[in-house]
Amino acid sequence: MPAYEFEMRAAELEGVRVDFLVAPVQVEESEGQLKLWLQRMELGEMDASGRAAPRPVIGSEYGMDVDTVMVAIGQIPGVSDSWGLARNSDGTILVEGGTLRTSREGVFAGGDVVLGPLNIIEAIAQGRRAAEEIDRFLGGSGEIGEVLAPDGGEEMEYPSDLHAYGKECVSMSELAPEKRKRCFDVVEQGYTEQEAREEALRCVRCDLWSLKGAPEVWWRRRGLRPYWLAGGDRMGRERDRQRAQEYGPYSIKYDHAPYIPQEYSAHDKQVP
Repeated sequence: MPAYEFEMRAAELEGVRVDFLVAPVQVEESEGQLKLWLQRMELGEMDASGRAAPRPVIGSEYGMDVDTVMVAIGQIPGVSDSWGLARNSDGTILVEGGTLRTSREGVFAGGDVVLGPLNIIEAIAQGRRAAEEIDRFLGGSGEIGEVLAPDGGEEMEYPSDLHAYGKECVSMSELAPEKRKRCFDVVEQGYTEQEAREEALRCVRCDLWSLKGAPEVWWRRRGLRPYWLAGGDRMGRERDRQRAQEYGPYSIKYDHAPYIPQEYSAHDKQVP
């Protein structure tokens, strides 16, 4: 199954050995000893999702003596027949698409028990939709929105002392591998106040861009906005980007992290 690189590193630190491109074939038990039989796989043609589908390598089976076998091949909804709910062929609960009503009066369903193992965002969205429908079912309007924070008001002035582009993420201290192998304590220990401040200065938003090396006066004299642009103002951002390119000689730096020049050469400071 897929895993992130940091998850692989963490597993290896805890003594986990990972065998890539293998699939379980069968489990044997003899005189209290378990043996897991595996078969090596190779990547074949791309499937509909764009991932290479693994296929077995004929004659590559091998055995491994093990103490315990944990089967983790997926999940299915734990829906009891006694609930009296209509289900789909895969065991998920059958609901009306718009209302999430089930076949049983007054019962609504959403999330993985309806969608299968998709993603948490879809599950949360269905939970909210079900809450709206339940409110209507109970005689309400279905309006369940809350104001959780005041309007942000005017756009904040972003600090000019952000760290330069390319600064690495501040590493977070973790529980030592030998300790976390024997407990269920939280591994990530959190930031100190100083570390949190350093990380917060590393990046503020994702739509920052600048002309590499151009001082603020260079922008101001051309009626452009240096370093940052109003969030979501894509037309304005593109307009300023094109205008800035016309001036040169500075190169455009436009990507998902800020480049805030920390120092300028004498030539830069004299740009008209």
